[in-house]
Amino acid sequence: MHIPTLREILKSYLILITIGSASMIVITVKYMRKDLTGTVIDVKSWLKAAYFGCGINFIGYGERFAVLRYAHIDPNTKTFSIPCTERKPDYYFVQGGVKGNILTVKEWMKENILNDWMENMTVYSYYYIKKNRMSVIKTPTFAVNRVEAHNLYHAMCEWYSLFLISYLLNFDPKQVAILFMDDRPPNILDETWDTLFGEITRYNTIPSDNVYKALIWNIYGYESLMNIPTLTRLPYVTEFRNFILDSFKLPQHKSLNCNRLRITVILRRDYRSHPELTSGIVLRKFYNNSEVLGVVQSVFYGHEVRGIYLEYFSMKEQIEMITQTDILVGMHGAGMSHILFLPKHAACFEIFPKYVNYYTFFKAFSRWRRTKYVSWKNQDSDNEFPEFKTKIPIHVLVSHLKTLKRRVCI
Repeated sequence: MHIPTLREILKSYLILITIGSASMIVITVKYMRKDLTGTVIDVKSWLKAAYFGCGINFIGYGERFAVLRYAHIDPNTKTFSIPCTERKPDYYFVQGGVKGNILTVKEWMKENILNDWMENMTVYSYYYIKKNRMSVIKTPTFAVNRVEAHNLYHAMCEWYSLFLISYLLNFDPKQVAILFMDDRPPNILDETWDTLFGEITRYNTIPSDNVYKALIWNIYGYESLMNIPTLTRLPYVTEFRNFILDSFKLPQHKSLNCNRLRITVILRRDYRSHPELTSGIVLRKFYNNSEVLGVVQSVFYGHEVRGIYLEYFSMKEQIEMITQTDILVGMHGAGMSHILFLPKHAACFEIFPKYVNYYTFFKAFSRWRRTKYVSWKNQDSDNEFPEFKTKIPIHVLVSHLKTLKRRVCI
């Protein structure tokens, strides 16, 4: 397989180079993917063009994930080792997409942690397993380094990648084991990991004599296909949705009743959502919660309208409410990831404050699921208030809600 040179890599990105002072030249790269609008990624082609190293003990797929056979992990250094009688594999994983960070070239080359794992990987002889009476773990195990473990959207990207790889490799995702390679503290999403997958362990708790018959390096969080909103289609998104619903034992379908629509408004409040936060300040809140709910009720008089704070509910309760929702309304935020679980006939109204960029992640969710979508971004500073609260003008609400009502009940 051809490993791209730095020149080739840089040519495939839009580059912004800045030069520092004469006494210290600093080259920084602001990277972003080329426009992928209209792109459909053939994930099965990853299997056809697999890279093999050390016999079949290292298999790289699509420069996004890899399978290591009889892999050993040093829990003290987080170093991976595989049996090999030849030189260590030379493989590179894609990176540098939607985060938009400004990094030095050196930092950029290492942004995908799988490249760090690759660089530090060592090899050993098969005799080492017998000599040290290593314990062979036969359950397929995914090594996962979570990027924002507390955030529903980023967790969803990682769950999707795990499901996608399991699907491609003919694993049952409910039976695979998960090995967290990070040091993130416990959070409210841990229970969902337990529900979706098999045994969950952390790298610093595994015995040093474990050898994994099949250890899979999961796609790095920011490189998940779900994190590329310009894709025309997301492979197996319906199957992924059904996997989540089945895991929670929830129905996959809801009938549309235009005489009794269900409208859900996601509300946001200040609270400390995870232990790594030093404060409980939450961005992107409605300034006029009561007024928003009142307007929604007036537009949908006689229908069921509810305003919810997601953090008061378990993940199963959250998903169940969304599967029974016909129209979803909310500020841009991780909670809008629930668009994935809306019925196919449903619609979403996403709202952006003036101080937030117009991100299209959840618009992409709607496109991939073929649900209806509208959005509005505030441009008037008079609608922005302290504590990150935004006033939503009544006419904006009424106009967009009526549009969605017509589109849902044509």
